[in-house]
Amino acid sequence: MIVVDASLIIALILLEDNAGDPGLVYDAMRATQIIAPAHWPAEIANALWANQRRGRISADSLSAAIDYLIAFKPRIDPAPSLVHMPALVQFADKERLTVYDAIYVQLALSNKASLATIDGDMRACAKRLNIPLIPA
Repeated sequence: MIVVDASLIIALILLEDNAGDPGLVYDAMRATQIIAPAHWPAEIANALWANQRRGRISADSLSAAIDYLIAFKPRIDPAPSLVHMPALVQFADKERLTVYDAIYVQLALSNKASLATIDGDMRACAKRLNIPLIPA
């Protein structure tokens, strides 16, 4: 299983240099179940929309990218309940992450999954917690 962060997906779609080898990342994603938190679709949609407004991606490419992501059939994890908020905030504070990013890391931990991200803070946290990273 792989927990996929929006930062990596957007970097891959926009062919940014920091995304690693797109072929290797997509191959890894095709080989196993992809998991993402409840806020992931909104993060992806917002980033694609913002990049379309900036002229970095066309409307047709945006639509094709969404269709491509749907084909991966990601499992979208439900949002954390209000009861879990104190522990989530405490974890985010301890690991020096945003709450949004802490959700990705906790999802990887709870599913014994790899974490696919290019976010530096999330990668540092994953290394501290012995979570496998993509790109390596």
